[in-house]
Amino acid sequence: MTPNELMQACALPDAAMKTVQDSRDAITNILSGQDSRTLLLVGPCSIHDPAAALAYAERLLASKMRLKISFSL
Repeated sequence: MTPNELMQACALPDAAMKTVQDSRDAITNILSGQDSRTLLLVGPCSIHDPAAALAYAERLLASKMRLKISFSL
């Protein structure tokens, strides 16, 4: 399979692509100092066990709610 064929087979919906681009823009602005927010990267680098990933996400959400942390792009 060529890279182009792979990209076509794994194409993301427009809404997902917008989320990716908005996130990249926000991160760029934070790292360049144009945005004063703090960037916090949390989570595994890859997911091999979907059940474990969901359990991790549930714990992360509980921590977010307990700490009253607001996430935004």
